[in-house]
Amino acid sequence: MPEKLFPSPDFVPFRSMYTLLFAKMNQLTKYLPTGTILGLACVLLFACSSPKPAETAPETGEVGSLLPDEITLSPAQMAEIKLQTDTLHQLSLGRTISATGILGLPPQYQAAVSAPMGGIVREIKGIIGTPVRKGETLTVLENPAYIEIQQQYAEAVSELPFLQEEYERQAALAADSINATKQRSAAKAAYEGAKARVAGLAETLKVLGFDPEEAAAGTFRSRMRIVAPISGFLANVPIRLGQQVSPDMILFEMIDPSHLHLELQVFERDIVGVQKGQEIRYRVPSLGSEVAVGEVFLVGRSLDNTDRYVHVHGHIDADRRKLWPGMFVEAEIVGAAQPQPALPVSALVREPGADYVFVQEATEPSGSHFIKIPVEVGETSGDWVTVRLPETYPRGTRFVSQGGFFLASALEVME
Repeated sequence: MPEKLFPSPDFVPFRSMYTLLFAKMNQLTKYLPTGTILGLACVLLFACSSPKPAETAPETGEVGSLLPDEITLSPAQMAEIKLQTDTLHQLSLGRTISATGILGLPPQYQAAVSAPMGGIVREIKGIIGTPVRKGETLTVLENPAYIEIQQQYAEAVSELPFLQEEYERQAALAADSINATKQRSAAKAAYEGAKARVAGLAETLKVLGFDPEEAAAGTFRSRMRIVAPISGFLANVPIRLGQQVSPDMILFEMIDPSHLHLELQVFERDIVGVQKGQEIRYRVPSLGSEVAVGEVFLVGRSLDNTDRYVHVHGHIDADRRKLWPGMFVEAEIVGAAQPQPALPVSALVREPGADYVFVQEATEPSGSHFIKIPVEVGETSGDWVTVRLPETYPRGTRFVSQGGFFLASALEVME
C-alpha cells in the first residue's frame, strides 16, 4: 500500500473543505483496506457536495434531544459502502444485577466455645484446622470449686430423706390435732426447700459436665471437660496450657462449612429487582474465572445507612471442599426475562462518553436521509444489544445496522 493515497493537505489547490477530507483519508490508511477507503472517499465527496435538506426542529425523547448530525446518501453511495438497515427487534434478556460479597455461614453453623465456670487449662485437644465432632472433648479445666459444688449436692441429697420423714411426721400429728398446724407448715417448707436445692444443684452439675449420681455417691472430680457444641473445624484456639480462664473468655471458635452460602451486598437502586428463587452466577476471583451457579434464598429487609446496600443470602451447589468462609465473590443476579428493544452490535457508533446509532428518516429514489442520535446501551447477547431510544420513533423505523462508522467519519469531515 502506498504511504499516502491522497495529496498532502498543504497542496494549495486543496486548501478547502476537501483538504480535511483527504487528511482524514490519510489517517484511515493505517486501519482500513485501500478499496474500502476509496469507496468511503467517494461517499464523502458526494455527501459534502450534496445539498442538505431543510433542517427540522429536533425531537425530544427519553434519551435526549436529537443531534443536528445529518447526512444524505444516494443509492450508489449506500451500495459502495455496503450500508444496511434494520428495524428494532425484541430480545428477551434477563436483567442482571451486579453484586459483591463473601462466602459466609449462618450463625447456627458457627460456635464460640466458653467455660460455664472458670478454671486452669490442663489439656488442649486440638489446633486450628482440627476436625472435631459434636460432644468431643476440646479442653480440660481444673478448679477446686468444682469439688465444692459436688459436695454441696451430696449433702443436700443426704438431708432430703430426713426432712421428708419430719414433714410426714408433723403432717400425721397435725391430722390427729396433737400439734399445731404451724409446725407442720414449717416442716413442709424445709422439705420443699431441700428438694428445690437438690434439683438446682443437679442441673448445675449437668451444665458443668458432672454426673449428679456420681456426686451423690461421693465421687468428686476436680477437672471439667469442655466439649464441642457442633461438628466442624477449629477456627481459632487462643488458650494455652496453665492459663486461668473465666466464663467471659472465648476458648475456641468453630465452624461447620457444610452450609456455606453467599452473603451479597446489593445496592439500594437494584434491590427491587431481586426476589427469592432467582439465579445467581458467581465466581471466586482467588480460584480463577470459573463461574458457578446459586440461588437467592433470602432478601434482607434492612438498608445499610452508610453504604446504602441490602444483604442478600444465596444457596450454592458448588464443591465446598475448595471454598472457605470469608472468600470474596463477584456475582450477578439474573432477573426475569423481559422483551427489550435491540439492535445488532454493529449498529453502534461508539464515541468517548456516548453511544450513537443512525436512524433512516426519509427514503426517496434520489437517496436516503440519516440522522445520528444518542442511545443508552443495555445488555449484550451475542451479536445483539438492547438499547433505549426516544419514544418519538414509531414502530417500523429503520436504523443503520452496518456502515454507521462510515457515516460518522463523513460527518466528522463535514463539520
